[in-house]
Amino acid sequence: LDQPRPVIVDRLKPLLEAFAGIPKAPLPDDLDATLREYQARGVDWLAFLRSVGLGGVLADDMGLGKTLQTICSLPSGKRTLVVCPKSVVYNWQAEIARFRPSLKVSIFHGAKRALHDRADVTLTTYAVLRLDQELLSSQAWDTVVLDEAQAIKNETSQTARAAFELKADFKLALSGTPVENRLEELWSVMTFANPGLLGGRSSFADRYVTPIANGDRDAAARLRAKIRPVVLRRMKRDVLPELPPRTDAVLHVELEDSERVVYDAVRAATKKELAAKLAEGGGVLAALEALLRLRQASCHAALVPGQKADSSSKVEALLDAL
Repeated sequence: LDQPRPVIVDRLKPLLEAFAGIPKAPLPDDLDATLREYQARGVDWLAFLRSVGLGGVLADDMGLGKTLQTICSLPSGKRTLVVCPKSVVYNWQAEIARFRPSLKVSIFHGAKRALHDRADVTLTTYAVLRLDQELLSSQAWDTVVLDEAQAIKNETSQTARAAFELKADFKLALSGTPVENRLEELWSVMTFANPGLLGGRSSFADRYVTPIANGDRDAAARLRAKIRPVVLRRMKRDVLPELPPRTDAVLHVELEDSERVVYDAVRAATKKELAAKLAEGGGVLAALEALLRLRQASCHAALVPGQKADSSSKVEALLDAL
């Protein structure tokens, strides 16, 4: 093709010739967590991808610890950028403080935002990525992480284009749903993590999207084989033996006097009428409606037509428990 061979080919060749499995990676000295076996395997996989210069898509099911595995793979003393939805920025900050307290964290958000060169981890949002694309893409990052990477599923969006411009030695996309509606979403996420692996947009459509849509199983198998080394996805059912048992907590809540008045009023208004209908052999739907009204009254008085309330005993108990 009259083009120089990519450096990655020379790196991968000896690995392919004598590949004996992904080696076990040492965990950070400052890690304050005990990993489950599948999480430790995920950290090994992330370290392996980093060592050979490949990006990855960690697509574990929700709740299996993608954030923790990522935090374990972050290097100390080097610059990491984490792009995530605004709603989880402070969750990332709290998780890092909990599991890797020695990492210096900076939040790049708000009107007076500024980058701090000495921060190990810089947290920002997709909105800021769009606004400050030029600044963020001009930085030399060691690692760039996209959390909830389905945010770049539309490859023509400003968010996706800004993400494609980010430069890093290691790129990682986190998403429990790498493909939500169409196969092109996978192309977009993979183009961030490993540019060129799936070819150009039109080429990807010709080789995979159209044939797979037409039921070509060979095309689907080829695509799975191509992305398998750089996509790790575990479902809850796959790791069920390693997950802790479900914890059920029953919270008993006493209604306030004002709530009890509403509840008793609803109960009295329906009881007599409902009893008469049931005595006649009917009224099943009316009984279900009465139960629904009573449940609403016990949960929050404002759910009852004609009533107003700012909160409820159940809501307050739930917030305290959370």
